[in-house]
Amino acid sequence: MDVLVNAPTWAYMALLPVLSFTLYVDSLRIRKSLLFVVIGACIGATAELIGTQTGFPFGEYAYTARLGLKIAGHVPYFIPLSWYALSIICYDLSGRLDFGRTGRIVGTAILMILWDVSLDPAMNQGGGTFVFWSYPSGGAYFGMPWINWFGWFVTSAIIGVGYELTGGFRTRRSPAVYRWAPILYALNILFPVSICFLYGLPMAGAIGLIALIIPLLALRIRSIGSTTRRFTV
Repeated sequence: MDVLVNAPTWAYMALLPVLSFTLYVDSLRIRKSLLFVVIGACIGATAELIGTQTGFPFGEYAYTARLGLKIAGHVPYFIPLSWYALSIICYDLSGRLDFGRTGRIVGTAILMILWDVSLDPAMNQGGGTFVFWSYPSGGAYFGMPWINWFGWFVTSAIIGVGYELTGGFRTRRSPAVYRWAPILYALNILFPVSICFLYGLPMAGAIGLIALIIPLLALRIRSIGSTTRRFTV
């Protein structure tokens, strides 16, 4: 049974950065694509290393052995690349809402939190058996303390600032990026949503589905009458 849970989770976390990199490399070109990987992964790793050792800014938490080897014995190697992989999608999608630079950064953070709405219950509860990280002191939201989302917001916003300071997106999205980025974002939410439903957390799964509908609906409303938009700096 461990293999049935660990194998798809490891495959998911390994493929996610590859898919994101492949999706955006044509728009960003190889040099900036690699720079975005460094920004997202390094900021994510720094926040996680500080968080796992001090409890700030996510609250007190620790990773179990289920995600494999860890950086400095604290943060699984999969985690920093996951910060890059989803933050670049969120940065893209929030930019499509046309709320300016600040709005794009804030939007990136909000979209990241909406992902965690179902991810955290799935990964720290796991039906009581398959736990990938835990909060020793527990928390009001399916065992997670509310301050964790403050950590997500701050870390994601800093990553968004990093993308902005290095030029962000200066080219038009290709049809592939325009079409597949929302789908990839949706699949990333549906993965933990499915775990929630499979392992006895239907309320968390339902909340996750609502969290997915909100940004997709906003993007749909914003895109009516236009199939391509340009990111501005």
